[in-house]
Amino acid sequence: ENGDYRCDECGIRSGCGKAVILNVDHIKPLSIILLENNIATVEQALTCKELWNTKNGRVLCRECHSKTDTFLWRMLSRLKGDSTLKQANARFLAIFSPHQF
Repeated sequence: ENGDYRCDECGIRSGCGKAVILNVDHIKPLSIILLENNIATVEQALTCKELWNTKNGRVLCRECHSKTDTFLWRMLSRLKGDSTLKQANARFLAIFSPHQF
């Protein structure tokens, strides 16, 4: 929904010879949504409204994205002590790893 190509957090955007790389950030991790909705297949994922809710996403520059709680490396470090996150991540990988999108 960000047609302005700006970071939703800091407002930076490409221009004047500077290229800004934007990332899509899921506010609530997809793996948690899969777990909470008991999704086990791609077919079930395709019909889950929560997975496709655009209000669960935002556009962030790399710097702002790296500061979020859901940033990849931060999420992976949280997996070590959180059994729910481990279970959610395992489910995500089981569903989507065999598929090429």
